[in-house]
Amino acid sequence: MFLKLFIESYGDNNWIDNIVKYIPHISSSIDDCDYIITSKIPWGCINMQYIQDVLNSYKDNSKKVIVFLVPTVMNLLMCH
Repeated sequence: MFLKLFIESYGDNNWIDNIVKYIPHISSSIDDCDYIITSKIPWGCINMQYIQDVLNSYKDNSKKVIVFLVPTVMNLLMCH
């Protein structure tokens, strides 16, 4: 069984294509999907307010949303 995914690309954040290519899925519209996979949070983002704003933007959505939070090594070193 394949998941029906709506891939929400955002700006130049094309890294999401490299992740979903390993997930057996059928591309779907936002209305017919099982899950929304979003790349609204850029790779390496550690701006907590921005992250929270993106998460809050899905509060009224009935679909399950998958958000990848991926810091870079440099971001991790700066947090310590």
